[in-house]
Amino acid sequence: PPIMDLVKKKQILLERGKIVTEKDYLRFQEVGKQFAKRKAFSNIFLTSLLIFVIFFLFANYFYLFEKEIFYSLKHLLLVHSIIFLTLTLERLAFLAPVELIYFTLPCSLSALLLSMLLTHRVALSGAVIVTLITALMSEFRPDIILFCLLGNFAGA
Repeated sequence: PPIMDLVKKKQILLERGKIVTEKDYLRFQEVGKQFAKRKAFSNIFLTSLLIFVIFFLFANYFYLFEKEIFYSLKHLLLVHSIIFLTLTLERLAFLAPVELIYFTLPCSLSALLLSMLLTHRVALSGAVIVTLITALMSEFRPDIILFCLLGNFAGA
């Protein structure tokens, strides 16, 4: 049965000291499933929104300060493919055991490639983007964020 039929707003689900019946147990399981679905949807929505804002700011930076890169499809594809490659390799590195994660994270790869192939300013902006998205992937672990930020700035 749908959850709306089982639980209404401000309804008492179980009184203290009352024995839990099978019907109560099924109702709690259904409520737990609904909360898990809502939480998963909100996490996906907020992550997507944050990534959109990051890339929107990145595009505005290119439009305001790096016009020749902004109007060159070849350069834009290069920048985005380098960032995508770095983030893909980092995602694969998160599959490694926890003790090895600092040795396997290729945080500074994008900054190094962007500074060699384009300019240092583009490398610094790419470093900030990679660090922010790595923070999302690592669930905002401060040690990973600091490691990635320092590695990126050293690479730029």
